[in-house]
Amino acid sequence: MQRRVAGMLTILDDVKHRIQKSQSSGKKREAQLNSVDASLILSLLVCSRTRNHQNQYWMRSRSYKMSSAIAQLLEKSLEKMFSSLGKEKSIMLAELAKIVEELSSMEEQFNDRTNLRF
Repeated sequence: MQRRVAGMLTILDDVKHRIQKSQSSGKKREAQLNSVDASLILSLLVCSRTRNHQNQYWMRSRSYKMSSAIAQLLEKSLEKMFSSLGKEKSIMLAELAKIVEELSSMEEQFNDRTNLRF
């Protein structure tokens, strides 16, 4: 952006010097050219500032969109992770229930055998 403005300013300076060379009729013309150059430079600066603000707004909105998309992806991955953890938990509970049942049946068998010996 700054390179463009600098390039435009050099072009304006070249035009100014060419006009001054072609019209060497006095100081009134030079004063008029300086005022025209100043107004052109101001308009270029204002345009570059508004473009800069527009670019900043666009970049901010783009970053907000990207951050919201990332947040949605993270939310979905967390939901998947927790749902898989819930499934694993239910599987583990079922396995533990089976083990508890087996241990209780083994304990009953052990108690039955020890009671028979006495």
